[in-house]
Amino acid sequence: MDQVWNYQTGVQAGSIEAYMSPYQQQVMDASLAEFDRNAAIDQNSLRDAAISRGAYGGGREGVMQAEALRGSRMDRASLQAQLLNQGFNQAQTARGADLTAQQGLGQYQQALGTAQQGFDQAQLDATQIANREAEFEDFTRLGLVGQQLAQIQPGAFASQTVGYAPPAAPASPMTSFLTGAAGGAGIMGKLGLFG
Repeated sequence: MDQVWNYQTGVQAGSIEAYMSPYQQQVMDASLAEFDRNAAIDQNSLRDAAISRGAYGGGREGVMQAEALRGSRMDRASLQAQLLNQGFNQAQTARGADLTAQQGLGQYQQALGTAQQGFDQAQLDATQIANREAEFEDFTRLGLVGQQLAQIQPGAFASQTVGYAPPAAPASPMTSFLTGAAGGAGIMGKLGLFG
């Protein structure tokens, strides 16, 4: 399959990335900036609590700050992963909807092609019938004249109806099989093979 690239964005057409919102990075940046602001407020609260207890600059305050920073970084990474996953799921849903729409369009085009083929065949059949009627028109007219003359004086003019019947549709393979099977069973029955 040929890969089609959008040279403005550098994204392969049809890929999940092509269905991702162009504003996703802005949403992530705003969400993470708010998270960082709240984390800074929490850090200040820890420092203020250490100062009020007289433990500012001590080992316990350093451990608390380090643990709070580690937890904050893990929460930030978790938030970022959650936002990326949400964007991916939305893109995957959009891509699935697009593929479903394309399949529906393909089915519609196939039905339209079948209908067009049926219409074209009907036109060809009508042309064939018209050509056959034109070919046998003289004979049909003579037959009709003969019938009219025969009605004027019965027995004086020989009349014969000339026309044509459209060819019958060929028998289906299943009908042919069943007819052959029934005939074969009848012959075997007469030969006494069925008791």
